[in-house]
Amino acid sequence: MQHKSSLAGFERGLSAVINWFARNQLLGFLLIGAYRLYYRINTDEMVMPWWKYRSLSEFFVREIRLSSHRKKPTNDAFCSPCDGTITLMGAINQLNSIDVKGVGFSPSDLVTPENFELVKDGQLISIYLAPHQYHRVHLPMALRLVDEQHIPGRIRSVKPALFAKYPFLLSENERRIYRFETESGQTFIMVLIGAFIVSSIENILDERLRTEGLGVGEALAQFNFGSSVVMMAEAGVLPDLNCQQPTPVQVHDPLVRF
Repeated sequence: MQHKSSLAGFERGLSAVINWFARNQLLGFLLIGAYRLYYRINTDEMVMPWWKYRSLSEFFVREIRLSSHRKKPTNDAFCSPCDGTITLMGAINQLNSIDVKGVGFSPSDLVTPENFELVKDGQLISIYLAPHQYHRVHLPMALRLVDEQHIPGRIRSVKPALFAKYPFLLSENERRIYRFETESGQTFIMVLIGAFIVSSIENILDERLRTEGLGVGEALAQFNFGSSVVMMAEAGVLPDLNCQQPTPVQVHDPLVRF
C-alpha cells in the first residue's frame, strides 16, 4: 500500500512539472509547433489558427469545425461521443464474468456498485483517445444528466498497449462518472478517465442537460490530455454489440442504428 502511494505521489509530481510546461505561455509557440508536427495535427479543421493559441494546454483542447469536418449527428443512431479507437464493445455481464485480458478494467470496478447494478445486464463500449485527436466529448444520444461523481485515483498513461502489464489500469485511474436518463427513462452511464500529465476532466456542458436534457451531439466535457471514455447502457437501450478488433471512429459517427 505504501509502495502504491509513493508511486502515485511520483506520478502526480512528474505530471505537475510537465503540466507547468504545457501551460507556460512563453514556451507555447515552440511547444505547439513541435507537437503539431510530431503528431501531424490536422490544422485545417481547427476553428482558430494554431499560432494563436497561447499554450500547449490550450491547443490540446482546441475546437474544430464539426459541421464541415464531421458527420452530422442524427436521432436515429447512437453516435460516437468522441474521436478515438473503439477498444472494447459487448455485453457487460460477459465482460465482467470472464477473465478478459488486455482491456484495462473490469466493468464492475469502474463505477460504483449502485451504478453497476443499473447497467450490469446491458451493453458496453470503450473508446481510447490518442494525444493527437480532438479531445471534446459529446452526447451520443438524447440524454438528461441525473448524477455526476468524481473518483480520485492514479494518473498513468491509458495507452491500450499497457493493459497487459496493468490489467486494471482504467479502473485505478482518476475518473468522472456521469449517470444519465434516456428519453424512455433508462440508465446510461459515461465514464471519462483521466490520464498522465493532465488528469483534469472539465465540464463544458449546457446546464439544461441537468434539467430538461439535451439532444445527440451536444458538448459534455473535455479532456486536458489523452484518455478514454467508457459507456455502459442499461439492457434495452442498445442492441447486442460486438467488436472483434480496434476500430477508429470520429465524433458523431453512427455506431448503432435504432
